[in-house]
Amino acid sequence: MKRVAKIIAVGIALGLLLLLIRGLFQIEEGIFLRGYLVLAAVVLVGTVLFNVLYQISYQRRLQKLVPLLDQGDTEGYLTGVRALLETARGRALRSVLQLDLAAGYLEAKELDRAIQLLEGLPVSRSRTVELCRRLDLCLAYFEAERPEEAMAVYRDSGALLAEGRGRAPYGGTIAVADILAALQEGDRPRAEEQIRAAQAAWPEPRVQRALTEIGERLDKK
Repeated sequence: MKRVAKIIAVGIALGLLLLLIRGLFQIEEGIFLRGYLVLAAVVLVGTVLFNVLYQISYQRRLQKLVPLLDQGDTEGYLTGVRALLETARGRALRSVLQLDLAAGYLEAKELDRAIQLLEGLPVSRSRTVELCRRLDLCLAYFEAERPEEAMAVYRDSGALLAEGRGRAPYGGTIAVADILAALQEGDRPRAEEQIRAAQAAWPEPRVQRALTEIGERLDKK
């Protein structure tokens, strides 16, 4: 809303300036109106283009950090995301970066930090972003041994999880959540079957590490 308000304020100021110029130079109304509309269109397109390129630049810088998580370098990843947050502007962009920061905390087992961030993020109008937020919050609750809260998020997010289940890029992480939910419901045979299926279907290092951890916990029981 602040960015929209600034754009409106700039538009009003520009309009007043053009009216002043028209009065000073006695520009014909028809010519002035055509020029004003062209200038307004240029400003609008320029603003939208700038915002798109701004978002893309941060997404590209973030994508360069993601391999660090796969390699187990959580501290390097967290340092990089924090650096992006120091300069990022715009609520939507900062929310996405905070979501990525929470994912790093979750991987680093800094669960209290991850949960605090995820709980504090607003519900996103983007279904993809909201899926990530809920999925990470569900996993963080499970890891923090808060199964009731984890299951509440899991069940409340059924429709979102169904959209991503079995498909990249979130299918593997959703499979982990499904396994933890099955175990919480006391269905160990289903969970073990899901582990074997996920190990074959999702080769991503983070997913494989999570599946290994679950399997090791089951072996100790």
